[in-house]
Amino acid sequence: MEDRIDNQARKKKIIIISLVIIVLALIGITYAFLRLRLEGEKVITIRVKGLDVELDESGSDGINIENAIPVSDEEGKSNQAYKFSIINNDKKKITYGLYLDNDEEQKSDCDTEKGASCGLLSHDVISYQLKKNGSVIGEGTLSSLEDNLLHNSEGIESKGTDKYELVIWLNKTAENDSIDKYYFGRIRVDAVEYRPPKAVDTLLANYTNDEAIQDYDVNYTKEDSSAKENKMYVFNHTAGTQQSGWSSDELKDYRYIGANPNNYVTFNNEEAGWRIIGIETVDDGTGKREQRIKLIRRNFLTPDMSFDNKPSGTGSSESSYGSNDWTDSRLMMILNPGYEEEANATGGKGSLYWNRQSGSCPKGS
Repeated sequence: MEDRIDNQARKKKIIIISLVIIVLALIGITYAFLRLRLEGEKVITIRVKGLDVELDESGSDGINIENAIPVSDEEGKSNQAYKFSIINNDKKKITYGLYLDNDEEQKSDCDTEKGASCGLLSHDVISYQLKKNGSVIGEGTLSSLEDNLLHNSEGIESKGTDKYELVIWLNKTAENDSIDKYYFGRIRVDAVEYRPPKAVDTLLANYTNDEAIQDYDVNYTKEDSSAKENKMYVFNHTAGTQQSGWSSDELKDYRYIGANPNNYVTFNNEEAGWRIIGIETVDDGTGKREQRIKLIRRNFLTPDMSFDNKPSGTGSSESSYGSNDWTDSRLMMILNPGYEEEANATGGKGSLYWNRQSGSCPKGS
């Protein structure tokens, strides 16, 4: 009887010891899941196009995670953050993209040290959180990043500073096939001078949509027009003699249609003084084709202004009523720069409208 009890106790003890050894062994293996280095000057790469962007890493020890086990997102977000700042020392506003690229240089160093290829972790098992100026602006797995883009900044003003904190951890989806594998990261900043969005792009993005844009041919009727929404619609037309070889997209014109379309805009400092007729593709004279907005002034400058009133023998004029040549007409000189000293027949000067000045405009013969 005593022997049986002793044998059972010994078996129980052996089972407990075996379980402890197995658990400890598993912990020892999973403890080496992640080896990540994202540290200091070695991992900062900047490409700047004519601008002065400074990355300040002072006060940050970087990220250096080794022998990590999979943790929950809550635990991962409490890891040490890599802190850095982007400072715009240029006189212009800049936009920039913040990227987390694979670091091929560190991967090569690792291969050399091991004498074999260092296995790389799947981006699905690596999670991140990015804060900008104290607020979370991005989180997820590295596999969710499109083209390695962490953040696309809409702009930082001259002498402005954006402060970042980046945290990375091994998430709970990591399994045994991630053991003893690596991830090497490198932060990259691409900066360019800020350019406001083109008005054409803004109009097409905000004032048209899939429901509003429909195809209408040039023979639409007044009844067709009155039934449409007050938005822009696209008109397809065939190529003319000067549009040979143009694509179907280049042959599309956008036109406002509706009883009262909201197409008044401020232009030339004249608040709501112009109306957008539409958007059309034009050749700028050099073979380059681009979309431009076609405007019409809401009111006449003056109802009885002459197109031209140069006396006979002046410029292209052969009569006392001026000529039909736009290139040296009085109206052209009123509207465009460079004719400030050009007198017209009524004592006024040229370039009046261009320079937003008052004075006599061409009138009569």
